[in-house]
Amino acid sequence: MKIPETIGKYKIDCLLAEGGQGAVFKAVHPELKRFVIIKKMSLRGKVMSGRFRREAGILMDMNNIHIVHLYDYFAENGAQYIVMEFVDGMPLSALLKKMKTFPPQMAAVIVLDIALALKYAHEKGIVHRDVKPANILISKRGEVKLADFGIAAEDSGSAPAAQAGKAEPAKRAGGRGSRSSAAGDLTVTGSAIGTPAYMPPEQFEDAGSVDGRADIYSLGVVFYEMLAGVKPPPGANGLSVAKKASGIPAGIRRLIRKMTRRKKERRFRTLDPVIAKLRAYLKPYPQRGIRIAMIKNMAGISASGTQFAPVRSGVRRVCSAVLAALCLSGVLAAAVHTGFFYRTLLRPFYTPADLSVRVPSRFLPAGGARFHVSYFTDDGGSIPEVESAAGILKARKDVSGNPAGTDDSGVLFSGRTVFLRPGEYRVKLTFGPRVWWRSFSVGQERAVLQIPFPAVPEKPLRVSVSVRDAVTRREIPGASVSVLDGGRAVPLSEYPDGLTAGKIWRFRCEAGGYTGKEFSLRLEWYQDELFLEADLVPES
Repeated sequence: MKIPETIGKYKIDCLLAEGGQGAVFKAVHPELKRFVIIKKMSLRGKVMSGRFRREAGILMDMNNIHIVHLYDYFAENGAQYIVMEFVDGMPLSALLKKMKTFPPQMAAVIVLDIALALKYAHEKGIVHRDVKPANILISKRGEVKLADFGIAAEDSGSAPAAQAGKAEPAKRAGGRGSRSSAAGDLTVTGSAIGTPAYMPPEQFEDAGSVDGRADIYSLGVVFYEMLAGVKPPPGANGLSVAKKASGIPAGIRRLIRKMTRRKKERRFRTLDPVIAKLRAYLKPYPQRGIRIAMIKNMAGISASGTQFAPVRSGVRRVCSAVLAALCLSGVLAAAVHTGFFYRTLLRPFYTPADLSVRVPSRFLPAGGARFHVSYFTDDGGSIPEVESAAGILKARKDVSGNPAGTDDSGVLFSGRTVFLRPGEYRVKLTFGPRVWWRSFSVGQERAVLQIPFPAVPEKPLRVSVSVRDAVTRREIPGASVSVLDGGRAVPLSEYPDGLTAGKIWRFRCEAGGYTGKEFSLRLEWYQDELFLEADLVPES
């Protein structure tokens, strides 16, 4: 294919991969001046394009150091694009081919990072469904990240988002607020989807009904493969996996056995115990040294059989002897972190700087929001980051724990005060897919930075409704759909001002001879299309 010079606002560097469904490009972000990955979806089928939009919606809500970050999603010339973080390194699948087997400590470090990523996704109600080495990326700095949420789904075992009569948050693209409107799964009931070698038995039977325990099984298979050098048979029993895992530490063998049980009821219910056991196993080992060895393995300058010795007891005795000194150092570090020294002894040399941004309420997701902020020295050259100045902006709270500084213009977000030497600086602020990059000067007076949140017009909401007989699954002729507004039921087609995204809407579906149903859900500001499906039960 002919490689375009640009896609959207991004300058294309090279083509990384191409297939029947689309292509993957390496590009340069025009504002951040860093490499990004652009995934292109060329197919226009409802299922594939729906999955692509769904992946963008899922990643937009993900903000975790162990998950590949989403920068942008857009459509252009009949194709859809996702712009993601570029992880400069290699997938675990490629490292497996180079190393064949991993030392238990290195495998445990990788599995721990992915377990933390999956725990974060599960807490947001998302099951990855395709955990495998090809979807685990390792950077040249030893960072481990989970990628490709293309077939991710809502956790079938998650609790309902709200009780009857309360709004249910539509957390992902497509406005999923309740099971009744969750057509976005795009998985036919009773169908299998995923990579067979890493799928648990229940995913072969019905991929649409799996919960977080499916990801735990898949991660256990990846763990086993790194240690044994081969995959267990698809849908393998945890006992058979453990028996074949000769030469693996007993504690790790028991962990893999529990993670890969055939019956999901016998696996860990959550990733919390997996994370706890891995941390306990790794505690005696130098994790920084393990990551350095992993980087060397990637570069081909280290043998795969590297061994890691635990910290010796003599070293522990030395550590105990200096514990008091470390405690004192901790007190001093806390004084520096809280700004005590900067506000007193160092005030003539450093200036306090405060950053805040006011966000309209309709742009805040139901689960809350956070801004990530970093400061850089504007030296006209490499623009180095200011150490220890990075942080998070959170919604300010009053004494009752409610948002403070909230008015009609939105919610006020602010962070800790940073102290900078007088000079020229830049600040980078990220919020989901939005990035602010601003220059500013620091003198002797306190610097107060207020970032304006851009005005974005309300998006009109398109609603597609299907009302069916719950028994026959056939469309019910003459069914009516109303918008419930202020105690009134207004026919959907006659709603005077039209529906818009970023609000809570209530609908009622009715038909003669059937028991009606009501739906209540919140649509985020970027969710502008709702597919509402109602199965009505015939009256007896």
